[in-house]
Amino acid sequence: MYDCHLHTNHSFDGKNLMEEICRISIENGMKGICFTDHLDLNAVNREDPAHPLDHYLDKKAIGADFVKVCDIYGGKLELSCGAEVGLQQGQAERTKKAIADLKPDFIIGSVHYID
Repeated sequence: MYDCHLHTNHSFDGKNLMEEICRISIENGMKGICFTDHLDLNAVNREDPAHPLDHYLDKKAIGADFVKVCDIYGGKLELSCGAEVGLQQGQAERTKKAIADLKPDFIIGSVHYID
C-alpha cells in the first residue's frame, strides 16, 4: 500500500518529522509514501479574513530532511517528495513560479477555499 498525501512539520497543518512518518509507515506495512506539504498562495486567513496568507514550502529544509530519510529508510520504503498545491483563483502565475525549482515527484492540486 502507498500513501501519497502526507504532511510533515514543514506544513502548517503537519507536526510529524519525516523520520517519524517513515518509521510509522514501515511499522504499518506501507510499501511507499510521498511527502506532500502545502503550498497555498492567497489562502484564507481565518483569524483575519481581510489579509490572506501565503504558505510557501521551505524547499531547502524539506530537501535536506528528504535526503536524510532516503539515506536511512530508502532500502525499506519507496520514498517520494512532492507538494499539495492549493489552486486559488488568480494565483496561477505565482504558483508556477513557486514550484518552478521544486522538481516534485508528485503534485496534488487541491481546492481548499471556495468564494
